[in-house]
Amino acid sequence: SKALVVRLTGTEADGDEDTTIALSGSSLWRVDDSMIALRIPVGTFEPGDLGIEVETASGKVSFVENGSPVFMIDGPQAPVIDSVSPEIFQSAGGGFAVFTGRNLTSTTTLSVRTQRRDTLQAVRGVRVLSDTLATGYFPPLLGGMPPAGIPGIVRAEETDATRAAAIDGDPYTESSFDDPLFRVIDDSAPALLAVVPDHGTIEGGEQVLLIGDGFLGADGQANVSGIAFRHPDIGVVEYEPVSSVDAPLLGAENPGRYLVVNDSTILLITAARPPILVGDSLPVDVEVRGLPGNSVLMGAFTYENTPAVRTPVLAGITPNEVRRNGGSTHLVSGGFMTEVDRIVLSKPGSENTVVIPRTDFEEVNDFFVVFEMPDLRDHFEVLDKLTVRAEKDVAGNPERLISNALTEALTVTFAGPPAIVIEKGVQPSEGSSFGGTVATLEGSLFTTNSQVLFGTRRASIVVVEDENTLRFVVPA
Repeated sequence: SKALVVRLTGTEADGDEDTTIALSGSSLWRVDDSMIALRIPVGTFEPGDLGIEVETASGKVSFVENGSPVFMIDGPQAPVIDSVSPEIFQSAGGGFAVFTGRNLTSTTTLSVRTQRRDTLQAVRGVRVLSDTLATGYFPPLLGGMPPAGIPGIVRAEETDATRAAAIDGDPYTESSFDDPLFRVIDDSAPALLAVVPDHGTIEGGEQVLLIGDGFLGADGQANVSGIAFRHPDIGVVEYEPVSSVDAPLLGAENPGRYLVVNDSTILLITAARPPILVGDSLPVDVEVRGLPGNSVLMGAFTYENTPAVRTPVLAGITPNEVRRNGGSTHLVSGGFMTEVDRIVLSKPGSENTVVIPRTDFEEVNDFFVVFEMPDLRDHFEVLDKLTVRAEKDVAGNPERLISNALTEALTVTFAGPPAIVIEKGVQPSEGSSFGGTVATLEGSLFTTNSQVLFGTRRASIVVVEDENTLRFVVPA
């Protein structure tokens, strides 16, 4: 900490004479009482020993050891790679790698090889980020079966002629197979097992999942190089990959694209196909191309040309009871429900029908229709079992397309809200505050849809014995 000046003496750069420089003031960093840090200006000395002299207020001290200076300026050193990340790469190449080492320059080249390949292969797209860090992409290499793979080495070489000539020894270094920096594995070909759904329209734009195995390599990168739908008569449709960043855009507006979701799932949006006859279908083979090989599922997907006018298909109606005076809301589920022009209720063996026109639908999409039930008292009796149908008008055609029938899908119950016999009330009239008491209520117009509430608390179990009697469990 008492040092005032540090003098360095050595051979002058690009010359044969000795030169001395003095470092003082801001050129010295006094770390503590036992250490001084300093920076030697670039291009001052030739490689070799330096004499060091420290001047303090009380005199000068020269640092020597056995008659030789204890400090030496090194010349250029050969580049060295100490580690590679990740440590596992596919034999097909293309994997991104980070190389950590020493003495790296902008003119350093990197090459790799495995024990199964004697020829060095250049790392592609090398970028030296600092003297200790570089990045690049692995070339194809001969690998082995996972998980062990085949060990590999890295060669780092200085290619600048002037710098290489100044290096004492070889201008390159190689890591050792005894302590391999990476391993190369051979990934197995992807296996396509199923396509879900296995059919779609010729217009395309529909989401389809390819289910299988081996869609990702051991390094976590996609093991899929392409997907194709093929047919001998109409040719091949190639699908293009989309990155996970753009995955939210993978919708109907992006036909012909796919995303490898995980090792067992690929999501794709079907591309359009040439027209086929109305009502006809066209099975195609689905091929997943992998870096190690391909997998084909014959006839795995079928293109369909659906009719221009689709016939509605009914699946069910809920609730399945309706009061004679109507007013209840019902949901009819099925397919092609946007084609429905009216819902028709009828009783088998009777000419009486009730029609709910499309204008009375509260909500509709391709899977369900919601409507409010009209008054049925002029058409049906209590306990009648009603059939539900949907109809579709066809332009220019007096006939209607009629859906399948939901037979006995609705039961007509008593009109009006249920009524309670006030004189009898609830029996028993007392019970535990913890609930659980089984009680009976008498009245009229009770149905299986009836509910019992104590204030806002609903009885948990309601059993309708008949239209005049029901039993329930009192809530807490």
